[in-house]
Amino acid sequence: MLFLLAVATALKFYWAINSVGSGDVLLFYEFAKSLQHFSLAQFYTIEPLFNHTPLTGVFLRGIFALSKPGVGTALQSLERFAFYLRACCIVADIGVAVMLLRIKVITKTPDWWALSAFAISPVSLTISGFHGNIDPILTLALVGTTLACLEENAVISGLLFGLACSVKAVALPLVPIFFFYWWSRRGLWRFVGFSLAALALGFGPVLLQAPGALLHNVLGYSSSFGSWGITYWIKKTRWEAVQQFAYQGLTLQQTVIAAALKLCIIAGIIVLSRRRRHVIGIQLIATLAGCWAIFFVFASGIGGQYFVWCAPFLLLYSGRWWAVITAGATIMLAVFYQSVSSDHFPWVWANPSTPETPQVDSWSVLLWLIFVAFFLVEVPPLLREARAGAQPTESKSVG
Repeated sequence: MLFLLAVATALKFYWAINSVGSGDVLLFYEFAKSLQHFSLAQFYTIEPLFNHTPLTGVFLRGIFALSKPGVGTALQSLERFAFYLRACCIVADIGVAVMLLRIKVITKTPDWWALSAFAISPVSLTISGFHGNIDPILTLALVGTTLACLEENAVISGLLFGLACSVKAVALPLVPIFFFYWWSRRGLWRFVGFSLAALALGFGPVLLQAPGALLHNVLGYSSSFGSWGITYWIKKTRWEAVQQFAYQGLTLQQTVIAAALKLCIIAGIIVLSRRRRHVIGIQLIATLAGCWAIFFVFASGIGGQYFVWCAPFLLLYSGRWWAVITAGATIMLAVFYQSVSSDHFPWVWANPSTPETPQVDSWSVLLWLIFVAFFLVEVPPLLREARAGAQPTESKSVG
């Protein structure tokens, strides 16, 4: 497994050095450049597209400074920025792999074949080596939070979860999982206290200065309506009020639908987490896998980089489900990047000229249906087990 991880890491660095990445890199670069002239609080009020957390803004400022924009051409500055952004993600992937090895020591899962396959995952290779976003850093913080739970360390678990929420707000709906987990133990207040402390450091200063703009930009984001799952099928009805393909400037009907889907995700996670609050060990990961199933079934939109969020938890729960979902995501990402890039694989630069990419629709639908199947097959037994008060069972990860 370590050999394959080293090979994958080398390939990621090679790709990161020899490419610019996706449109997210350019958007992050423009954000970072603007942040040289404005405070974070000011930036939230003047740039509605900046839907990232304050900690992400600080991070972008840092790697922009490292890219030495005063040296060389603007293109060279962008290339350096793109490399540093992805290098941080590659290092985060190494951290996730190391934590999975530690989890294997504790839980005896997943099997070695699954860990080895995870180390060379094409999804991870594409997102960290090429795409360019901070999602692998979020994944690292969430896996660390889970590992701290397994080791019964509420302080570290709280700090890392607060960090995860400060990296990306998508971690916030996962609050019930860890809240109810620690509620049934004696570490709840330590977990909550240190989570809030980390959140205060990440959000506090800007939240005090520009609360409305911060909350609107960050918590109001719902990805592109019609790009995934339920909203894709709603858009196919040709209902005129839901044809806008965007994540801003949505119609009232689209806003209501997106909000309703968010509520479904939050309610589903709360129900599953509360019923499974007494589980121990590897069964906490089963709860996380079930909650990610709820998220991906009811999400109103999607980005290719989102699939790294759930990957470690699916792997720990079921190697076979992880393999099927990873295969579907790999094909979807390959079709997407090929359709928006002027290069052949390995891509150098991929940025859609229009918000819609019809070439990827069929693969997006197939992958969503796989998540629906995972949800229907795996979530009801998780609920029944909790309702019946059954003893925790072993992970479904198989050889």
